[in-house]
Amino acid sequence: MSAFTGLTRSELRGLRWKDYDAEAKRITVSQKIVGTILGRPETGACRGSVPIIDQLATILAEYRKEFPGNEEDFIFQVERMQAGRDKMFALNLDKLSR
Repeated sequence: MSAFTGLTRSELRGLRWKDYDAEAKRITVSQKIVGTILGRPETGACRGSVPIIDQLATILAEYRKEFPGNEEDFIFQVERMQAGRDKMFALNLDKLSR
């Protein structure tokens, strides 16, 4: 996802569903997670929103159906990543890059 948005791994880890505007196909970066510390992002992305391509919007919609949650939930939750359940998202992204 980083390749398609320019966001760092720590910024991606800090994304909550409320930061994703599916209708506008944009992500707003307001925080990052480094290790276990939540903080403000250092890149220019924090000054506004980042557009996402249609294919990535489709993948995020599928991902949200698979792992529903509320607006405050992190998009990429550590528990899912550790259990290997974020592989579906990674596999779909891999298809995008081909």
